[in-house]
Formats: sequence, structure tokens, C-alpha cells
Amino acid sequence: MKKTETPSFLRMLKTFAKESINFIREGAPMCSEEEYKERMSLCVECPNYTDKSACSLCGCHMPVKAKWKTSECPDNPKKWSRLTINEKEAAAIKKKAEEARDAKIASNLKISSSLKSLKERGKE
Repeated sequence: MKKTETPSFLRMLKTFAKESINFIREGAPMCSEEEYKERMSLCVECPNYTDKSACSLCGCHMPVKAKWKTSECPDNPKKWSRLTINEKEAAAIKKKAEEARDAKIASNLKISSSLKSLKERGKE
């Protein structure tokens, strides 16, 4: 029989914050489709999986949490653990972060240039 209750809102918020920070800090690595399906099949069979697709131990929405390589099952013993990020994935994540940083810098330069141009037009 599936549980229907989840932890308190405060506990769920704390868990979500911790999971999100780890996920972002690691570069937001996602599981492969195969890894995700394996994790979710274990979750769905777990007695702690609620009818709202959440875990009654941590309160996380499992279809999201199971996609994150940095996440792990909160049960004891764990039904699945965090996955390691290989060198190829780490390089791709680093490249994506650098591209995002460069795009942000370029955008800020365009905004700065546009503001300067507007100020100069205003002086005329």
C-alpha cells in the first residue's frame, strides 16, 4: 500500500534546497534515459512512493529528482545512489558554463553600449 503523507513543508524545502545546490554546483548533470527509467522503476515499486509521485521520506517529486545525477534515494538502504560524472560529461558541462558566461558578458556589453548611445543622444 502506497503512503500518502510527505514530510513537513520546512523539511521538504530544506531537502529541495540541498538537492538543488548540489545539482547546480555540479553543473546540472542529467541522467541518461536508461538511468532515469531504472531509478523510476525502483521508486514506483517502493512503499515510500506516494500517489502524488513524491517520496514520503524526503518529499521530493521523484520524476524530477530521479533525473538528476547528483541525487540519491533517501531510504536506508538506498535503492539508488548518485551517479558519477565522467570526464566527457564534465568537459561538456564546463564548456556550456563558459558559453553561458560569455553570452552574458556579450549581452551586458550590448546593453552598456546601448545605454551609452542613448545618453549621448539625450545630450544633443
